[in-house]
Amino acid sequence: MRLIIIYTLRLFGVRMKFIKVTILACIGFLLSGCATQTFNIRERDLAYEKRMVKGAPKIIITDFDDLRKEKTLVGRVGLLYTKVSAPIISDITDAIALELYKEGFNLQKLKVHKSNQEEIVKTLENNQADFLLTGEVEYFYFWSLDALIKSAKGQVDFLAVVFNTNGAKIFSKKYSIRINKWIGFSPRDKYIELIEQMIDAVVAELFRDREFIRKLGPSDKNSNLITGMERLSRMHVTGTLSEGEFERAKSKLLE
Repeated sequence: MRLIIIYTLRLFGVRMKFIKVTILACIGFLLSGCATQTFNIRERDLAYEKRMVKGAPKIIITDFDDLRKEKTLVGRVGLLYTKVSAPIISDITDAIALELYKEGFNLQKLKVHKSNQEEIVKTLENNQADFLLTGEVEYFYFWSLDALIKSAKGQVDFLAVVFNTNGAKIFSKKYSIRINKWIGFSPRDKYIELIEQMIDAVVAELFRDREFIRKLGPSDKNSNLITGMERLSRMHVTGTLSEGEFERAKSKLLE
């Protein structure tokens, strides 16, 4: 009986020691910040595959410069870090391009150095384009130290720059946006929603700026301002907009 008790106590002690080691290892892993999840978000590069709208102004767009200090991760909730499989800078650039296409512009994506005026002029001339759109992303990150109670706070700081056919900078402006979303112990979809909301907020902030739209000021071959209705009509005639889409866009324009 005595031997059984001794054996049981020893076995119990070994198990407790194993449990303690396991718990300490888990705590160490979490505190080290090594827990990382990776997401695939929806592609937004459809603008470059669309049929060109005859007579519409053309914009060359190049990926914004990535000036973020942290270029791998896009967020942290609790002790869990987040990154995306595709470059977030390309996602932002492509989202802006898609919105420009919806506004009636033709788009082409090329790599152009915005510091080289001669290269800008040559690129626009060779591709029969009217503008070059580029910029910088200084910050793209969301965080929440308490995953259960506090909302994740997302922030994006970026710069948009537009050049004309002379290589002159006709628009340059910085923007900063904030997004709040509670995630807690929600499914992975909530993280994807937050990242995509941050990208959508970049597009919305840029296109709310009427100065940005005016600087692009779509013009035809005679440099006359093309009205929004004329742009919509062109897109409708070429089949870019269906009858229903054309009517809805026209109603919105006339509001």
